[in-house]
Amino acid sequence: MVKFYIFCFCLLLISKNYAQDTLKNESRKTIGTIEIRQQKNQMIKSDKIESLEIYTNDFFSKNPSPSLFESLQNINGIRPQIQCNICNTGDIRINGMDGPYTTILIDGMPIVSGLGTVYGLYGIPMGIIQKMEISKGPAPALYASEAMAGTINIITKMPKNQTEWVGDISGNSYGEMNIDAASSFMINKKINALIGINGFLFNSKHDVNNDGFMDRALTDRFSLFNKFNFQRNDEKSTQFAYRVLYEKRSGGAMNFDDDLRGSDSIYGESIHTKRAEIIGNYDLPFKKEDFKLQYSANLHHQNSFYGNNEYLATQAIGFLQLIYNKKIKQHQFLFGTSHRYTIYDDNSDATLQVFKSYLPGIFAQDAWSLSTKTSLLLGGRLDYNASHGIIYSPRLGIKHEFHPNHAIRFNAGQGFRVVNVFSEEHGAFSGGRTVILEEALKPEQSINLYGNYNQHFNTFFGFIKADHSVFYNYFSNRIFPDYFSNSEQIIFRNLKDFAVNYGISSSLDFNFKNRMTAQIGGTYLQSYWLEDGVKNQLAYTPNWTFNYSIGYEIPKIDIKIDITSNIVGPMRLPVFENDYRNEFSPWYQIINLQFSKKWFSEKIESYVGIKNLLDFTPKEDIIMRPFDPFDKNVDDPINNPNNFTFDPSYNYAPMQFRTFYLGVRFHFH
Repeated sequence: MVKFYIFCFCLLLISKNYAQDTLKNESRKTIGTIEIRQQKNQMIKSDKIESLEIYTNDFFSKNPSPSLFESLQNINGIRPQIQCNICNTGDIRINGMDGPYTTILIDGMPIVSGLGTVYGLYGIPMGIIQKMEISKGPAPALYASEAMAGTINIITKMPKNQTEWVGDISGNSYGEMNIDAASSFMINKKINALIGINGFLFNSKHDVNNDGFMDRALTDRFSLFNKFNFQRNDEKSTQFAYRVLYEKRSGGAMNFDDDLRGSDSIYGESIHTKRAEIIGNYDLPFKKEDFKLQYSANLHHQNSFYGNNEYLATQAIGFLQLIYNKKIKQHQFLFGTSHRYTIYDDNSDATLQVFKSYLPGIFAQDAWSLSTKTSLLLGGRLDYNASHGIIYSPRLGIKHEFHPNHAIRFNAGQGFRVVNVFSEEHGAFSGGRTVILEEALKPEQSINLYGNYNQHFNTFFGFIKADHSVFYNYFSNRIFPDYFSNSEQIIFRNLKDFAVNYGISSSLDFNFKNRMTAQIGGTYLQSYWLEDGVKNQLAYTPNWTFNYSIGYEIPKIDIKIDITSNIVGPMRLPVFENDYRNEFSPWYQIINLQFSKKWFSEKIESYVGIKNLLDFTPKEDIIMRPFDPFDKNVDDPINNPNNFTFDPSYNYAPMQFRTFYLGVRFHFH
């Protein structure tokens, strides 16, 4: 931690010295320059057949957050869901579908999966990110059959010949401190490099609702990313990158600290995570043919205590893929083979021996231009699972442009997913509920449909982009955690009948001529399962969400004002029989306000803002019986006639009060 503070201090000195030098240079410039401003597109719709949205850093800077997990909350149809009131882990949900149905990619390679779905979404330095590509709906055949909700592809910056420095240092009144820094530089004539770091510190204990438990988990996190680009004589591409992450987080009773991990008298949850990742690609040296070899690997080690329950887990995933692209007249063919090897081990009763899985696959795809306005995507992949045999995942996509500014898309696919409960479901360890596996779980299968219509046009007051979607997902053998059948258990089982997730989503993006921008979006969905003729709504899935943002730049003083907001509708929550808490959460709204100003030819930007302007926090008892976390006094007919047990799973909104923040960004060559 001492090195981290020294590094922060050095960056501040660099920023200060650079600002002074820039000011001197600016004073020497002659008067008479013409300033040209251009409105930047913060969200772009790709011209691909699948529905692909591209977001730039300008979009995320309107409401800066210390992690990828929190940064995505202002995108319509995407919602970060906190799964634990104590250690504050969570997953990213697209159109109401759980985190494991979304594939997280870095430079097109799958890197976050399994344990990483819960714990690996933090610590990706924002300074290395060029853009994010978000695809909603079934992914193309290139990706595995699990990506039914969509994909989030983090595109990192390409290392340049010219040295470049970017950074972002911020802190807030809640006690959080975050630093992002990245540099692109030239090692020699053939090798360029990009390096980025992220450090996050939060060591302030808060208890807004006076239940004796910390509202947010204390966190120390450090991440390092390094990418190399090799210039070859044959002008083909070769890239290699790695990332390492260390995170220590702990939450629980206000008098808990990490020295008490595993205690049976003071309840706390302590998770120590070590993670390493590598990704790379190599264009094979064929002059006239496009062969690409891609690879990735990650090693995730977790040393955890949930109360006095110890959870030690290690997961390693290796991925190798060979792709061949060939264009023949109106056809863009893609063929390939992939190989994924997974090793997983933990100390739970469900893992009696090391789990090993080898998943080879082949895939083919044809993007066919039927005409100048219509394109067809036909594809499929075959994967082989030793336990379940051959898995077939077909894909279909259609795009038609009524006009250069109007396009309609339809995508369909079939999904197949083998679930590892203990690597994906955090609730299996947190709290006092017992995990029950009723049967040997069968793989999930699903049919997934996604339709999209988008248009953009000019008006007398500015530019408008509109995007409208419908989606439908049908699951057989759906595996889900049942919180409702028994209040003291989480029962994992295959559904006898089926589960359905469907809805509509719509958003509008305005760029006005008076330097104002606005985005408005909303999603309505139904997510339920049917069993024995009874319809049951899934937990933690609101029927509707709404978000908006407004930005305005004041030209005379060159200050930009950004307002962002998320409104979340009621969601079903796990409750006890005869529970005094409501089974459905109230709807709530989070509003954020930010002022930012750029200095010295836009090389430095300072910003100040308020998060949770309305100061909303849940008023319910979000932790049941926090005074008896080890259930030592449950059998008390007078004080506990309903036999309630300790349970932290009642969660629907962040427990963080109104927070003031400030920061500085810099970008110079």
